[in-house]
Amino acid sequence: METYYKLARWDGWDFFTANTVNYRAATQATGVDKIVKVPCPDSKRASGVIYASTDPNNCFPGAEIPCSAYRVSGTPVSDNGKKYGFFELEVLEEIQDMNAMFGWNYSRLASMRSPFSLPKAEAGDKEIELLKQWSHVWQSLWITLPQLVPYWVWFWVGAVMAPVISDPVSRSLKSNSNIVLGTVAASNWAYLGSCFPKIKEKIVNESGEYRFQPVVDLWDKGIIVSSENDIWHLHSGEKGEVIWEGSF
Repeated sequence: METYYKLARWDGWDFFTANTVNYRAATQATGVDKIVKVPCPDSKRASGVIYASTDPNNCFPGAEIPCSAYRVSGTPVSDNGKKYGFFELEVLEEIQDMNAMFGWNYSRLASMRSPFSLPKAEAGDKEIELLKQWSHVWQSLWITLPQLVPYWVWFWVGAVMAPVISDPVSRSLKSNSNIVLGTVAASNWAYLGSCFPKIKEKIVNESGEYRFQPVVDLWDKGIIVSSENDIWHLHSGEKGEVIWEGSF
């Protein structure tokens, strides 16, 4: 029998209700207790089936990050081209290596947090050089990344993170102009892109490195970049304070 992938909440419970089916508990059960069933079977209603897919990436949207993943088997009663619907599934095992399963850096994306939650950084020569490199390439990001990063990644991760980093920057500069918000959002997109090897391979510089890596390195240091009126700013610390500003 063909096997499928099923994603659930990080604690093992289903995403749909958060308290109906616990897939992790099913992996530890035996016999009929390894089989999970939909409460009210109906192949014509989304709530009447349990969805799974042969490609774990097709489990999005409908799932969120962080999540847990399971290998399951069953007889599908519906098929929308990406997901299959089941009245019941046998939960075979929980998948531990999420990076290998998805084919991208799930661990990095799942642990993504605001740079402003890190200790306040200092702007030295290395940080300013990274900013300078970023200033030369950041506008090209909008031509490439939004078309390559899966939309559900931005929907579930990027859109949640965006206000967390843009609001402190806006308060620090007392500005929420489009250019300020655009440069901040670019950092977010660059970080998301860095989690996908197949995307990074398509966006490289002359040295074969991810073109937007400079701002990713700044992010990992606890620094966010903004720009307005040709003045660049480096922000860090809980309140997104400006730790350096200047032009190139």
